[in-house]
Order: sequence, then C-alpha cells, then structure tokens
Amino acid sequence: DPAEVVRRRFRSAGVCVPHGTAQKGAWLVSASEISLSESRWKNVARSAVEFAAQALYPPRCLGCGVGLFGRQPDWLCTGCLRDFPLIKESCPYCGAALDDPQKDKIVAGPTTSVVRRSKNHLLIGSDYPVCRECPPHRMAFAQAVSVAEYLAAAREMVHALKFRQNRKLAAVMGRMMGERFDSVFRLDQTMPQPFDMMIPVPLHKSRYRQRGYNQSALLARVLSGYVGIALKTEILYRERDTHVQSLLDKEARLTNPVGAFAVRGDLQNERVLLIDDVLTTGATAGACAATLLAAGASSVSVMSFAR
Repeated sequence: DPAEVVRRRFRSAGVCVPHGTAQKGAWLVSASEISLSESRWKNVARSAVEFAAQALYPPRCLGCGVGLFGRQPDWLCTGCLRDFPLIKESCPYCGAALDDPQKDKIVAGPTTSVVRRSKNHLLIGSDYPVCRECPPHRMAFAQAVSVAEYLAAAREMVHALKFRQNRKLAAVMGRMMGERFDSVFRLDQTMPQPFDMMIPVPLHKSRYRQRGYNQSALLARVLSGYVGIALKTEILYRERDTHVQSLLDKEARLTNPVGAFAVRGDLQNERVLLIDDVLTTGATAGACAATLLAAGASSVSVMSFAR
C-alpha cells in the first residue's frame, strides 16, 4: 500500500501524516526524502562550521589566555586548574582564607578566636574580630563562606560572568558553590537543611536593564538546584541605586550600601542564605542581612563564589 509506505517513512522521521494526505503517494515520499536529506546536510554543514571556528578561534583559558582546543573543561587550562585558589580553611565569621591551616586552628564555634599567631592572622582575646580580614565592625550576618580567594583565575571567572556576558560560567561556578556548601553546612546528606530559603543580592533595576541579568541570581539558581533549598528572587530588592563598590575606597565601601535595600513581605523566623558573586568588605552583604533581619528573619548567612 503506497499510503502505508508514506506513513511509515514519515513516522520514522517523527512526523504524523493523516490518511488522506498519504494517498498522494509518490511525490510525498520524494518530498520527505528530499526534506530529510537537506536536514541532514544542514546538520553536517553546521558541525563543520563550528569545528572550523573552534580550530581557528579556540576558546581561551580565563586564567592565562592559552587556547583550549580539544580540552575539557573549556574554561580553565590544566595549569590554572591546578593553581586555582580554592579556600580550604577559612575564618569562621568573614570567610577569609587562613594562610596556614596548621597554625591557624579555630578552637570552636562560628565566632571564636584564632589560636596562634601566623603571617596574616593573629590571636585576638575577644570573640571579635576573628581574623585580620574581618570587617572593622561586626556585620549583621552570622557567617560567610566562599569557594575561592578573589585571585587569578577565580577573579577572571567573576569578571567574565559579571562584565563580559559569559553566563554559561554560572553553571560551573554554581556547582563549585554547591560542593563548598556540602563541605561546610552538610557534611552528612542525612542532616536537615540549615536554611529555609536562598536569596540573591539584588541589582538596582537600572543596572539590571543595563546588564540584562543578575549574576548573583544566576549563581543562586544553580546552587538552589544543587542543594535543594528554595530560591526567592522577589523578596529582597534594591530601592536605591548605589555607586559601584569596586570604584570606591575601603571607607566609602562600608557606608555606600547602607539603607539601599528593602523587603517585600514578612520573613518571620526564616533562616536565610544570602548569595553573591564576590565578598570584599562585607558591606553589601551586611546591609542586606540587616534588612532581612529587620523583616523578621531569624538568621542570615552569606555564601559567595569569591572572597
């Protein structure tokens, strides 16, 4: 039956053909073959073009710029991966990397003192500050955790995501944040979730229109899927545009974001994890945390990709 032949061929291509249409037989068969043939050739041509483009213009390592043709992953070379500034031991309050884990032992709790003097960190008699990188005054957040120091390849990844429209990096960076989350907050997957919700540091609407996306929200979306904590992007918003933090001196950075944020709704007794791409002075995170606590949150911790 010619009609059945037509229907069979179209079904193999994933196309449903009504009985009446299939009676047209021969020209439909030839048309389908031509269409499928053209589709295959288009796919082959597209693959060839992509291969040639990669050969002529291979992706570059974000850390050192070397070509990455034929290598995986496609964002850092082997050398930069080896030297990536991951934070292994950190200040339990501000999240800064401790220079020597063997000397800078933390005795207990999230706000205790460093036990011994070392190159960058020293013993302080009171509970605060915990290390020399801590903000001059305690911020409203309970603790901060980061994946990497804001150096070399980690800094370039932040810049590529934030300023060069390289949104695909959010998937890589978000997974790294997920692994860091598990190592700090959930050593055992049977442990209960330590947070009720995850909130990204918001952009002002004018800066969002300019950039087209919020890099902290992109990271938070990946992290939320990885650790299974609800993501809330509409609760915290920036009601006042502020100066770019990176263009200010340290003193100005501490006051620039104060009073810039507001909350929609009630956060009664919610435990919040605040997400940002990079934590420097802690002023922005501190201003966000103060706003969330004033709205009823029981605690706010901070997680960033870089510190």
